[in-house]
Amino acid sequence: MSLTPPSARRRTRVHLSQAYTLLGRTADAYREQQSALALTTSASVMTRALLALDEAACRRIEGDHDAAADPAARVWTDLPVLHRSGLVRSRATDLQLALAGRAADHLAQALAA
Repeated sequence: MSLTPPSARRRTRVHLSQAYTLLGRTADAYREQQSALALTTSASVMTRALLALDEAACRRIEGDHDAAADPAARVWTDLPVLHRSGLVRSRATDLQLALAGRAADHLAQALAA
């Protein structure tokens, strides 16, 4: 039995997802994303958005820009306007700048809407 509250374990997993994503360790990042989602019992909009953006960034790292842009744009457009700032905007913008061609344009249009 863990003495750490689930919310703290979830936050740790979200941070590890981002760290592994930034390191290009996509298999580890995917594992942490799944672990974080399993610990997310509420409709935590921010947690789910950050994890989805990490997953999209992993797809870009693996070379599939379309598989990165499409879900990232969907996450962004589904996100309540009040949550489209700060860390979520920063990660979405960083991803858009790392994409190429149609994928970059697609995510840029979503971010501009």
